[in-house]
Formats: sequence, C-alpha cells, structure tokens
Amino acid sequence: LAANATLQYCNSGGTLLKYLYLAMGIALSIMVAQGNIVWIERRANSAEGNKSPAFYQRLSRFTVGACLGVVAASPAIFYADVIFGGDEASRIVTIGQTYFVVWALVLVAAMLIKNAYQSTRIILGFTGVLLLGVPVFAALINQQMPWNVLAAGHTAAPAVDMVLILLGTACLFVAARLPKQRIEQERKRKNRKVAPAANDADTDEVDAVAATPAIAGS
Repeated sequence: LAANATLQYCNSGGTLLKYLYLAMGIALSIMVAQGNIVWIERRANSAEGNKSPAFYQRLSRFTVGACLGVVAASPAIFYADVIFGGDEASRIVTIGQTYFVVWALVLVAAMLIKNAYQSTRIILGFTGVLLLGVPVFAALINQQMPWNVLAAGHTAAPAVDMVLILLGTACLFVAARLPKQRIEQERKRKNRKVAPAANDADTDEVDAVAATPAIAGS
C-alpha cells in the first residue's frame, strides 16, 4: 500500500515530476472524454445505435461531466492546499474532499446542460481559469511575487507557475476552438440563415426586372 501511495501521489522525483503527472492526467482525461463522445455520437446519429436519442444524450452529458470533472478538480486542489494547509494528514483529507466535491459539482452541471458540446466548452474554460489563477492566488496568499522568488535563487516554484500558465492557456484555447454543437447541425443552422437572405436578393432582382418595362414605356 505504501508503494502504491508513493506512485499515486508521486512522492519521489521532485516537484516538476508532480506537475508532469498533472499535465499527463489532464491530457489523458481530455482524450478519454473526446474518444467516448465520438463513440456516442456515431451511435446516436447513425444506424449503429440501438438506443433512444435521449439515452445517448444523457450518456454524452455524463461522459463529459465524469471525464472533464477530473480535469477541473485537479487545479482546484491547489487552492484548497493553500487555503487550509495544516499538518500532512489534514492536508491529504482536505485535498481529497475538495477533489471529489469539485468533480461531483462539475458532473451535476454537465448533466443539467442539455448541449454536451457547450458543456465541454464551459468546463474546459473553467479549468483554464482555475489553472491560470493558481500562480496569482499563491502569490497573493504567500505575498511572494515570482520575480522575487527567482531573485532569491529558487527556480522550482516559478517553473511550476509557468507550467500552470501554459496548461491554462491551452485549455482556454481548446475551449474557444471547440464547436458549439455537432458540425452537421452547425452547417444546417448557417444554411438556414443564408437561405432567407438569398431569397430576399432573388425577390429584389425579380422586382427590378419587372419594373424595367414600365420605366421604359413611360
């Protein structure tokens, strides 16, 4: 059990290895979520699926919440660690409670949002904000700016902050680039917007042609 705990919490290898664990865990969670959504989408919108559309919609929302809840809960534990502190045993309990509470809240939010594409964008954006806020929050609480830490000869904490900033920026970028709904539905929506405009243009052209003889005769 002790050996598994060391591997699970990455208690050997230094701080940077811990954050490598964090980056790999976030990337894996996103990949699992996207892979499951692709599997669900294929069955919900083709003959492969033998369940009702409502079933696949609920399954899609649950997948988004369960997988991306892990992503959002990971940076949340840093806030809990800074705020509550305490001895090692208390910190572990607090971190564990914070992790699962945030995960459950994200899961509930994903189930309430009907559009799984939109909930994915929201959760990833929320995760990006949490990641970007960790260095700022830690600097305010500890009253130590990153440049002061660097000047003192410590490089681990600023390096960690840089990793968090890069991860947060990546999450926000991905959230901004993701579609708001299924690509085919997005195309249909755009076509519905274009069609009335085209019909209006055709109508104006027909009216202009019809009015031309009247003008010439006068």
